[in-house]
Amino acid sequence: MDYPKVKVCLDTSEDNLIDELYTPCLKWAERFDRGVGYFTTGWLTYNVAGLSDFASRGGKMRLITSPILSTEDTDAIIGAENQDGSAFLRLEAALLENVEILKQEMEADIINTFSWMLYDGIIDMRFAIPCEKLEEGDFHDKFGIFYKGNDALSFSGSINDSKHGFQNYESIKVFKTWAGTQEYVDADTARFEKIWNRKDRNLKMFTIPQAVKNKIFELRSPDRPYSLPAGSSKWVHQDIAVKTFLEKEHGILAMATGTGKTVTAMKIINKLFDSGEIRRVVITMYGNDLLDQWAIQIRENYKNKQINYHYASQKMMKDFVMHPDDSILILSRDARNLSKLLDLFDRLPGDYRNDTLFVFDEVHGAGSNTFVENLSGRLSPYRYRLGLSATPEREYDEAGNDFLLNEIGEEILSLRCRMPFKKESCANSIIFLCPMFSLTKKSSKSARLSQRSMQKRRAENLLMKRICLLNWRLSIKQRSTSWRSLKV
Repeated sequence: MDYPKVKVCLDTSEDNLIDELYTPCLKWAERFDRGVGYFTTGWLTYNVAGLSDFASRGGKMRLITSPILSTEDTDAIIGAENQDGSAFLRLEAALLENVEILKQEMEADIINTFSWMLYDGIIDMRFAIPCEKLEEGDFHDKFGIFYKGNDALSFSGSINDSKHGFQNYESIKVFKTWAGTQEYVDADTARFEKIWNRKDRNLKMFTIPQAVKNKIFELRSPDRPYSLPAGSSKWVHQDIAVKTFLEKEHGILAMATGTGKTVTAMKIINKLFDSGEIRRVVITMYGNDLLDQWAIQIRENYKNKQINYHYASQKMMKDFVMHPDDSILILSRDARNLSKLLDLFDRLPGDYRNDTLFVFDEVHGAGSNTFVENLSGRLSPYRYRLGLSATPEREYDEAGNDFLLNEIGEEILSLRCRMPFKKESCANSIIFLCPMFSLTKKSSKSARLSQRSMQKRRAENLLMKRICLLNWRLSIKQRSTSWRSLKV
């Protein structure tokens, strides 16, 4: 592997940090984590070339920084309780003011680049505000890590990410996993993850409020100033499904077999966990074999979460309720189970209705009579409700369909499989009509099994109709014979 050639120590007097650190590392890396006390979009002015290459290869940057706040705002945010929305609203108001300053002071092309990168998810930002024993201070750390595969390069020093930062005398030290300084890289990585995942009790972490994001998105021009990765549109329907659900916050994704319902659901789970919008997930499905499939996927992809199971012989609902943060519950779809869980949520302190995601796989099954009778009005107060199904509508069941609409939400995306490819926009959904899409071996097998199952059901239905018709004809013939005998 070709590694970036970066010296172990650089300073702004003798070295060009853009050409000797940022550009070669951004052109090499797949991910970039940065913790810095002060960040402005002026930093993009110097690094636009490296970032464009980084973005075109699908690179992702996570940024922890300090928001620009008055002392009054900082005190109010630190003093707010965790369940108190006033801290978030105070931060939102202050950041909206910062967006206006950004619009007035920054060059249009740089604002456009930043806005697009935030929109595309290339840059993900969180704000750190010291509290507890650091309450009187600032988040003043300055370090970063570039990653590619199993290799990484980290650096730490005094420079801020701003135009002015490059004009000061600043220096940094550089550590590489391939150059005998693995333990320093590991220490920087562990520190970043601890802060990002809200594990440092002396820092309050905040994501960018959606209102602020929307304001920044308005600063974009119609054309993206960089190219996205070649071939990145193969599963574009999944990305559109994720984006649609995050905007709507509840609803049903009608996705044909093989289009990746489970993967799409996990992308949504990742986004909501990473942004701090949710603290727990409840996945409900009918059938132990299908619940086992979910369990395997969740175990493989969420090793840092507490995973609980409540189906078959496993009864871990109470464990989930006792330790509900950073936790996932895989639950048999049963109205009694869900009702019991909601009763427990209602009795516990915390904002469960706003920070819990419910995932209903094969959601059409959740429109049964027992759900309608026992859960009407109980699911709709929860903010995040995701339904998944290839065929969400229940045939000849108006009450069940009304329940799904009211409790889970409307169909917000539909992926069909017919006619030449085209895309149509409807008031409440995005519809993809496609004749073919490439399936994995596993998906192909699933699709074949599903098709065989449908063919079998059709054959059984046809046989039953013929039997009923034959019985009807026999009954008519018998009645006719009886009538004749009476006349005689």
